[in-house]
Amino acid sequence: MQRRTRLCLSQGAFARATAVVLITALLAGCHARQRLVIPTEAPPRQDVSAVQPGDRVRVKLQSGATLTFEVAEVRFDELVGTKGQRVRYSSMAQLQRSQFSAGRTVLLVVGALGLLVITLTGMAYASLAGEL
Repeated sequence: MQRRTRLCLSQGAFARATAVVLITALLAGCHARQRLVIPTEAPPRQDVSAVQPGDRVRVKLQSGATLTFEVAEVRFDELVGTKGQRVRYSSMAQLQRSQFSAGRTVLLVVGALGLLVITLTGMAYASLAGEL
């Protein structure tokens, strides 16, 4: 006679695990990074208004290091972060701004709901098969 082993999660534990996965996916998938032109002249003639105070940016430095921070101030020669970071345009190799993406968010929510339906359906069938 075969012995069946069942892995059971309480409804609360399953709900918490599902919520953690969905929230993590939503936070990661709802934003897109837009590559920006780095001003090369001081004072720059190019439009620096692509970055505004409050924007979240990722800066790759020429040294290879990467910084991610919220912009507090945009100066003619540097960006200043809310936690005191100062990055001169001349030391930047790449500048990206994080922005909300409605299209990605819709796709992610639809995909997550589809995955949830498939998972719950599979669990229901497994539960019924165990009762037969």
